[in-house]
Amino acid sequence: VPETLRIHPPSPNLTRTCTDSYNVPGTKYTIQKGDVVMIPSVGLHHDPKYFPNPDKFDPERFSEENKNLRPKYAYLPFGEGPRICIGMRFGLMQAKVGLVGLLSRYKFSVCEKTAIPIVYDPVALFMSAKNGVHLTIMRGRDGRGSSAALLDLRKPLHYTTYMTFLACQHAAAGACVTK
Repeated sequence: VPETLRIHPPSPNLTRTCTDSYNVPGTKYTIQKGDVVMIPSVGLHHDPKYFPNPDKFDPERFSEENKNLRPKYAYLPFGEGPRICIGMRFGLMQAKVGLVGLLSRYKFSVCEKTAIPIVYDPVALFMSAKNGVHLTIMRGRDGRGSSAALLDLRKPLHYTTYMTFLACQHAAAGACVTK
């Protein structure tokens, strides 16, 4: 999940308002109090100085020994500090629960409708593929596709995951669907 968020962060940049005037070291520039500063998280996440071979998917970048080799603020999918995204932990847990459930029951492949590499919509608020991401979803080898055994529907936490399972269950005939 961290490597996917590095390559495809939810937001292309973060904004902060300067609380005190700041002289940028080694330049003649000053950021004035009240100025809005944009931090390009996409640029940081794809900078070879912090992430060698940045276009390659390499989950090992986030192993315990590797993540300490780069500056703390080079990876900002949810921001950092007191303004970090309040939903970060819930979102990561929901993604992991959903992925485990989906990948244990279905096989996914990219449809020919999906542009590779992904072309982002330049006017979208969040990072999203310009023409969508189209997937073929097939039942797993064991033919399972029902989510009822995995989820307790009385627990609201699982509602979003359950809806995702239902969408996959209905699409499991192998049709190319938009995610």
